[in-house]
Amino acid sequence: MAIRHTFAFARWMRTLNLVLQALLLLTFFGGLNYLALNYGWRWDLTNHRRHTLSEETLAYLRSLEQPVKL
Repeated sequence: MAIRHTFAFARWMRTLNLVLQALLLLTFFGGLNYLALNYGWRWDLTNHRRHTLSEETLAYLRSLEQPVKL
């Protein structure tokens, strides 16, 4: 009887561990998704910086007094 109780307890602990790990993983990816939606970071990883604004364009945008709406 004691062996059966030990195996049942070990199986229950493994199941609990699996459920907790799954919840932790879902929480981690949910938080990562939240950060990605609310804080959009973009990097120009092209060799010649094709998708980066030039210094002249940035200076022009800084000189504008009203926000630009596209």
